[in-house]
Amino acid sequence: ARSWLAQAQAAKTRAAHNRNRAERDLQRLVGIEEPLQAVAASLPKLPPSADGLVARAIQGRPEAGLIPKRHRLAQAQLERERQRSLPWPSFIETKYHVDARDPDRVELLLGVDLPVFDRNESNIEAGVLATDRRQTEAAALTERLGEEVREAHALAREAHLDWKLTKAHSAALIERTRAVVEQAKGHETVPVDEVLELELLALRTGEQVLRKRYALDRAMADLCFAVGVEGPAGNVRSSSVSGSR
Repeated sequence: ARSWLAQAQAAKTRAAHNRNRAERDLQRLVGIEEPLQAVAASLPKLPPSADGLVARAIQGRPEAGLIPKRHRLAQAQLERERQRSLPWPSFIETKYHVDARDPDRVELLLGVDLPVFDRNESNIEAGVLATDRRQTEAAALTERLGEEVREAHALAREAHLDWKLTKAHSAALIERTRAVVEQAKGHETVPVDEVLELELLALRTGEQVLRKRYALDRAMADLCFAVGVEGPAGNVRSSSVSGSR
């Protein structure tokens, strides 16, 4: 028992140290010096289908907005190369010449480059290939974003179901265990070590529920990252179910 107590005290010290370090890191990230207070947020409600989230990711992810710009740039470059094969004036010169026999004589000189031997076909072909490549990149990106969002959505739904079932079973177990502990303390019919074992069981069960909720929060953060939003407020609306601590 003394060995277990020493291990528990060491674990408590490590937990307090990790919590203080995490709080300092969070204060530095958000730029706040005063102590932070942890508040249980409401449980986000996941949409049953990931199709809407995929459409939101295609609109909201930064790389998704870059692909159309690159495609338009490739098209503009291709059009520029095509126009280079057209005849263009190389120079235009006007002269006004006074002649005794024809005092109103005007001369106009015009030079035109004709692409007879060089029609810029290689650059045009390269531009066509670049445009096709941009289209392929856009299709590949859309497919990749869809896979990322659907996978994150499936993991979030799995974590939500796991947390919900664990919380339902654990709540009943903790309630019965605490009732037995209170009766045992009042009547003194159960040995002290067994009472402590029951209290430890309730604490471990509550810790398991918290770990499941933490896994759910991490899964929701990964889903928001895959969709390209900072939080669930934009696409995942909060339900009336409150999160536990």
